[in-house]
Amino acid sequence: MAAALHWEEYAKLRIPLSKRLKEHATDDKSLAELETLADSVLDRMDAIPRDHLDNPECYDDLRMMHREELGE
Repeated sequence: MAAALHWEEYAKLRIPLSKRLKEHATDDKSLAELETLADSVLDRMDAIPRDHLDNPECYDDLRMMHREELGE
């Protein structure tokens, strides 16, 4: 139950991923590198077996939000 609450709070309080990337980028090359890194993190999130998750639905929602923010 604690893990489910953690994901829900994270989803409510987080700053959009695209905004965070832009704040940390110093130029177009840096932004492209950060977007590539974000994509690889999301790909690894996709690879986690669902039976290893406490609350797969919250996790799926979070992944979808991040992918939408990156324009995928």
